Amino acid sequence: MLNTLRDFRPTGARFAARSPVRRKRMTRKTYFVACLVLFLAFVCEVRACDTRHFYNNSTVGFSFTILQDGSCSIGSYTGKVCIIPPGQIAELHYPNTSSTIAVISTDNGRTYSGHTFPVQGFGSCYIAHRGKTGNIKVNDRADGDVTTCGTPSYPCKTDTKK
Repeated sequence: MLNTLRDFRPTGARFAARSPVRRKRMTRKTYFVACLVLFLAFVCEVRACDTRHFYNNSTVGFSFTILQDGSCSIGSYTGKVCIIPPGQIAELHYPNTSSTIAVISTDNGRTYSGHTFPVQGFGSCYIAHRGKTGNIKVNDRADGDVTTCGTPSYPCKTDTKK
C-alpha cells in the first residue's frame, strides 16, 4: 500500500541523472545583512510630507507664510504666502528639510496676533509649539495641519496681546 509521497517517485535512467534539490540555509551573517538593508531602506527614506492643510473656520482671513523651501496653494495660486479667506482650505507643501511658518489673521491681528513655528522635516511635518497656540490649533487632524477657531466647539476669542 502507498503511504508516502516517496512511493510515487519516478524511477528509471532519465531520473537517476538528476541530483536532488538542496536547500541552502540562510546563514546568520546573510540574515543580518538582509535585515540591515531593509532597516536602512525604511529608516533612511527621505521624503517630503504628504500635502497638509490649513483649515480656516473663522470669519476672518488668515495669512500663512512658509519662510524656507516649500509652498502653499489655494485655488490655482501657489506661492510662499497664502491668504486663506474665511471658510476656505489651503494646501500646505512642506520641504524635505526643516522649515519655519508664520501665521497671522488679516484683521490686523485682532483674531490672531501672529506667531512663527518651526516645522520638523524629513517626512515628519510636526509643527513644534509650546502649548497654548491661541485661536489656532497646530497638528490638528494630522501633523503639519493648521486649524483656526470658528466652530461651535472652538469659538474665536479676541486676542488681547495686540
